[in-house]
Amino acid sequence: MGIGRLTGRSFCTTLTWIMLSLSSGCASSGPIFSTKWAMDDARYADRFSGPYSKRPLNKLLRQGEEIIDARFQEGRSGLYTGAGIATRQRAAAVGEVGVTWLPTSWSTVRIGAEGMLANGLPTYLTGGIVGVRLHSPTRFSPYVGVAGMAGVADTSTTADSTYIDKQGNFVQKGDRLPGDTKGLAAIVPEIGLSYWFTSRVRLNVGASYYMTTDAGSGSANKDFVLTTMSLDWLFSRESEIHNWRDPPSSSQQSDAAVGDESKPYFVTEDEREAPANDIHEANAMNEPPAIH
Repeated sequence: MGIGRLTGRSFCTTLTWIMLSLSSGCASSGPIFSTKWAMDDARYADRFSGPYSKRPLNKLLRQGEEIIDARFQEGRSGLYTGAGIATRQRAAAVGEVGVTWLPTSWSTVRIGAEGMLANGLPTYLTGGIVGVRLHSPTRFSPYVGVAGMAGVADTSTTADSTYIDKQGNFVQKGDRLPGDTKGLAAIVPEIGLSYWFTSRVRLNVGASYYMTTDAGSGSANKDFVLTTMSLDWLFSRESEIHNWRDPPSSSQQSDAAVGDESKPYFVTEDEREAPANDIHEANAMNEPPAIH
């Protein structure tokens, strides 16, 4: 089979065996180990809440698709926070916080504020960062990206004694002394791995290469590789107003289970706490009388 044909369910089949072993092969009580890991999302639930096919291969293919599918995340936005550390080339520590957006199912944009402590900087640096990452629309995904950051380090200090400076100004102990403002900018290629714990929480682990404006050559090189970790938390969507529940057993649904595409069974917010039998009876009362 050519690479060009390895799409859709064929692609899902390739990863099914690995992902099934990670998820215990069945829907368990927790989303981390469940094939139906994002049923709290209306888009995902609309696609996967129908009953399984009676055919073992078709059921296995759909379970594989359920485990890895993250295409429904397209268009979502939220917040993120992250940190990184470098110990080689140049000792550095970085922290980030900001907003994130998935304009497509295979891309992520982030805009945030960044703070940095690094060897060669007179004090901490604060600035901003904008980045784009490309990744597969799957639950577990490698990514590549690039970001740009710029910031300034304030070198002002406080006087540790009382004295008269060179300009004849009287300086008291504790006075703030102005310093030179040092700027730093960097282009930041990055690579890493992402994993959705739930439909709204994603972990990213990777490495970023900071190509900085104060880089030199040889032993004076100020570029560095940062090992990073970040967490994305997406906002809920207004469409997430339903909970998914196992469809009620009936002969009609049993017969329909031969195919994969069955109508999802949802309950509204008002019905979430109600027993399933009460919901079915209420729905039956609203049905028109049968015409014989």
